[in-house]
Amino acid sequence: MSCEITRGFGKGCNDSIGGVKEIYFGDWSTITTAGITYDAGGSVDGLPTATIFKYVPHQNTANWVEETTASIETGSVFFTSTVSLSLKGLSQTKQRELQSLAFGRWVIFVRDSNDNIWMIGTYEGCLMNGGNGSTGAAKGDLNGYTLTLVSEDKYRAPRLESYTTVPFDNFAGITVEDN
Repeated sequence: MSCEITRGFGKGCNDSIGGVKEIYFGDWSTITTAGITYDAGGSVDGLPTATIFKYVPHQNTANWVEETTASIETGSVFFTSTVSLSLKGLSQTKQRELQSLAFGRWVIFVRDSNDNIWMIGTYEGCLMNGGNGSTGAAKGDLNGYTLTLVSEDKYRAPRLESYTTVPFDNFAGITVEDN
């Protein structure tokens, strides 16, 4: 990768919004060992055959943050992505699934409110590093789970090529489980 920059950026339009619509989990070893391809602009345009699992968080409770960590002393740079979400309702079924999620290494696809899909943990995978199950004291408090997953990668998370009608419809080998 070159250290040369190739463009500047103007103020741009006020046409984007924050927020996360959906989060998809895929097994890191399945997705990364079979080959990911990129178009000339750096977007992911090819994914291997895999099943991914759709999680729909509460409105306004999920986010993805990508931080740059650089050391002047060592000359190293890496990117830390943190994905956080809340899921409503405590249940034995969710508890078992979330326990398995805590034990695994994942690629996380984040569909933002602008209908972009970002691939988190592409190089090293995402690991759960926090969360809880709780029922609050007040009637309006969360009865459910919060999750936090983190990845540390050499490069920023790539964006997937735009889909046609529904997420992942342009990736023939991807099956989405969403029940």
